[in-house]
Amino acid sequence: MRSLVRKVAFVGVPDRGVAEALHEHGYRVEPIAGESFLGLARALYRLEPAVIHARKHHLKAALAGALLDVPVIVHAGREDLSPLTAYASKLAARTLCGGSAVREALVAQGARASTTCVLRSLSDVGSDL
Repeated sequence: MRSLVRKVAFVGVPDRGVAEALHEHGYRVEPIAGESFLGLARALYRLEPAVIHARKHHLKAALAGALLDVPVIVHAGREDLSPLTAYASKLAARTLCGGSAVREALVAQGARASTTCVLRSLSDVGSDL
């Protein structure tokens, strides 16, 4: 049975702005380490999240989400461009990119264009310069 508290499992380091916005909407953000697939799946099973937001370890999070029937949001940046991230975005409910170049690169590697979107607020101006 699912818990009544809406929780977001954050794989990787939670972004402060995203965590605050989720908290304002009534979600509790729970950071989870994703180094081990079994550890990740075990933590997700105990937590019973409403959604998994993956900033790191995208493929492990997507596979665990598919196993536990929990929707996954892949948060991909320029440093995450790889065939594994593209495959994880195929399994994910939505893929968020910080720029159109990242989106186009993921789509070229096989990600679904219909679920891959660009959010300008995710851009890191310091690293893009």
